[in-house]
Amino acid sequence: MIPIDANTKIAFLINQHPDALEAIVSLSPHFKKLRNPLLRKLMASRTTIDTACRVGKIPLRLFFERLATLGFVATGTNATDKEPDAEPRPLPEAVRSLQPEKVVDLDVRPILGSGVDPLERILQEVRKLSAGHVLKVINSFEPAPLILLLKRQGFEAHAVHLDADTVETYFFRSSESVSMPKSERPVPGGSWEEIQNRYAASMTRLDVRGMEMPQPMFAILDALEGLEAGKALFVQHKRVPVFLLPELEERGIDYVLNDRGEGDVQMILYRN
Repeated sequence: MIPIDANTKIAFLINQHPDALEAIVSLSPHFKKLRNPLLRKLMASRTTIDTACRVGKIPLRLFFERLATLGFVATGTNATDKEPDAEPRPLPEAVRSLQPEKVVDLDVRPILGSGVDPLERILQEVRKLSAGHVLKVINSFEPAPLILLLKRQGFEAHAVHLDADTVETYFFRSSESVSMPKSERPVPGGSWEEIQNRYAASMTRLDVRGMEMPQPMFAILDALEGLEAGKALFVQHKRVPVFLLPELEERGIDYVLNDRGEGDVQMILYRN
């Protein structure tokens, strides 16, 4: 018997039992995208059972009952009666009131369909986004790592699940950031220059640009394991490691990014 709870990741279930994938897909049309290997890689390791149930609009109890036939046992059973949210949150007024020409649509489903990670294209659109405009990313799932990344750049996000294959995620600058130039927006913990100066004499360097995926992520996490208090890790990367960011969040690691263009991203990681 394998114990699970509402915070168990979908990837864990799939790795533990060969029939778990189809069992999950059978619960809701929203889950059929997990059959796509790329989407499964992007979603399963970041999505908990609780989040999946909210997306699929099914109660936790039903999810646990279906998985029980495969030998999974729900713990913390007080959560099994939790029902999915009845009504989605409405779009913020600041977004609803915008003129259509101020909303930039980007449908990344064709990019994903070709087997390519759409992150670089999304970040290109973010860099071009004018003040007072909103970026609407159209996808088949809610892009949690991207939301976390752009939050640190002064953006708020709001996802709208239209159907099992269509999620519109709106990215817009918070009210505190709209009136400020990009270079002046506050960064949690300090700006790039402030953090670089703070740890200038106690910085370990790691260059992962020559590594093949997913080795850069493993190398960075290994380096962080041995990072002493009061020191920082300076990383040179080819791209923004968006799937690393939730792992840093879980480990209490703060970071600043210096995106100097295609193929040249710098990061400083530290415990704030």
